[in-house]
Amino acid sequence: MMVATYKLRKSQKQWPELLKERSFRYTTERTKVNNPESVVDMMRDVFRIHENAEEYLYMLTVTPQLKLTGVFEVSHGDNTSSVVSPQAIFQRALLAGASGIILVHNHPSDDTTPSDADYNATTRIKQGGELLGIQLLDHIIIGSHSYYSFKAERFI
Repeated sequence: MMVATYKLRKSQKQWPELLKERSFRYTTERTKVNNPESVVDMMRDVFRIHENAEEYLYMLTVTPQLKLTGVFEVSHGDNTSSVVSPQAIFQRALLAGASGIILVHNHPSDDTTPSDADYNATTRIKQGGELLGIQLLDHIIIGSHSYYSFKAERFI
C-alpha cells in the first residue's frame, strides 16, 4: 500500500494547503485500513509510534472503500497529553477530500486505558465529523505491547 505523509502550510495567498512530505510503499498483505490491527501494525512499523517518549496524535484519511489516502501528524504533546483540535483535524481532512478519518495516538506510559480527555475528544470529533460528512471510523491508543480501539470497544 502507498503511504503519503502531509503537512499543512500557507499558500502565497496565505490560505492553508497540503504539502506532501513523502510518499512510500508500505509492504503488507493488507491494502486497506479496515481493522485496528492493520492501523496499529502500520503505525508501529512505519512511524514507530510506540517508541515515542511524548504523545503524538496522527490522523489517517481514507476513501469510502477504506483505502489510505494520507497520514498527518496533527499534534505533538508532552509525556502525558497532546492537544486535540477539531479545527486542525477537520481542516486537514477537508483539504485531503477524506470521507473518513482514523485518529491514532500513543500513551508513553504504555497504559492504553483511555483518559476522560480521550473520551471527550473522541465524542467531539465524532460529532463534528457527522456535521461535515466525514466519519470518524476509529480512535486508537497505542502502547508498547497493547492498543485500545474505541470502535472495537463500541464507543464509536
